[in-house]
Amino acid sequence: MAVLMADAGLLSILGTADRLMLSLYLPLSILAALALESMDGGDVRIRASFLLVLIAVGAASMGLVLYSYAGSWGLPQEDYDATIWLSGQNLSDAVCINVDEIGAWIYPLTGIPASNPRIAATGFAYGLPERIRIDPGNSTVVGELRSIGHQNVLIYVSSVSALRPGHTPPFAGHEPFPLLNLSYPEEVYELLYDKGARIYRVRT
Repeated sequence: MAVLMADAGLLSILGTADRLMLSLYLPLSILAALALESMDGGDVRIRASFLLVLIAVGAASMGLVLYSYAGSWGLPQEDYDATIWLSGQNLSDAVCINVDEIGAWIYPLTGIPASNPRIAATGFAYGLPERIRIDPGNSTVVGELRSIGHQNVLIYVSSVSALRPGHTPPFAGHEPFPLLNLSYPEEVYELLYDKGARIYRVRT
């Protein structure tokens, strides 16, 4: 409960949820050990009832934490919908520049090569996602995109980066979502998809 309150901001003075979990782990473990030790030698029925209560409370707490933070590891619905939409477009000779971790699912789910996929690096556009984050309208960036040599060069911006830039999911295994410059000039980029997640295509 304390971890959930911290993540909601009610206990922000104590720190983030993951740091609070680390600092509470040892004292709560000692408390649990003392509680279990106090049952030794007591009435069998009381001991069994207390043990069942501990198991039920622990299971419910962990279930709540895992349910609440499933988004830290899962693919947001908006991005899943965008990816499925993209896979149905049958774009020929396409590559995708993903500017965050969620966009790394483009390659395994659609087969379209991505600049930073989850499975294996494709070997093109090294450092380009970072330059796009800063200024997608920069002439050097635009020149790099047009020199990739594919018919459809896509830019994928996840719903998290677009709607909650800088967000750090609790207990996530990657860096905070990047702060993006979302000023994509219309003369350079065609907006193909805009439903939470965004997919741009570089105009040739």
